[in-house]
Parts: sequence; structure tokens; C-alpha cells
Amino acid sequence: MHLTRHTAQAQTLRLPPGASRTWRADTGTKFVVMDGRVGLVETCRAVADQVISRSLTLEPGSHHQVEDAGWITLSAPAGGELRVSVPASITLADAWHKLRRTVTRPRAAHGATRT
Repeated sequence: MHLTRHTAQAQTLRLPPGASRTWRADTGTKFVVMDGRVGLVETCRAVADQVISRSLTLEPGSHHQVEDAGWITLSAPAGGELRVSVPASITLADAWHKLRRTVTRPRAAHGATRT
């Protein structure tokens, strides 16, 4: 089986002081802070019986890679600059993980009927 190499397209995102941006991030998108202090809030997701949202503060030189596609909110009270790398293609492992999450559903109890 031949797989496409996982390459990324990178771009610079500048946030003026006090600005915030909402960004649609694919799985594997990487945010690297080049300058300033940047707040990053991920989309809410369900874990067990709880809904959680990851919130991080990234300093210059630090990075975050998105595990699940969704909306990301970036903010920089004093301004900031980020390098954003977006995966150009999906790896086989990512595709398999996404497929398993999509088709895995709890099974009905034995003898249960659908209405």
C-alpha cells in the first residue's frame, strides 16, 4: 500500500493587542508561538459523562498540536505571533481513528427492541 507523505503548509498569524480569532483546525494542526503570550481554547468535547474544553496559555517557543478537529479560539492580550502548520494530507492512522470513532456505537441491551 502506498501512502501520501504527511506534509504541512505553514503560515504566520499575527494577533494585535487585545485581539482574538476563531480558527477551524484540522486534526494535527500545530500552533507554535513565535512572540507574545497566546491563549488557546479548544472546542468542547464529551469525555465519559462530562463536557470539557481545554484552555492553554502558550509562551514564546511553546506549541500545541490539535488532537481532534474543531474550532480553536486564539487570544493575545498584549499581541502575539504564531506559526500555524496545517496538515496537507491525512495519515492512515488518523483516518482509522476517525473512522472508528464514527462507527463505534454502544450496543443495545440483549432483548431490547427499537421503537
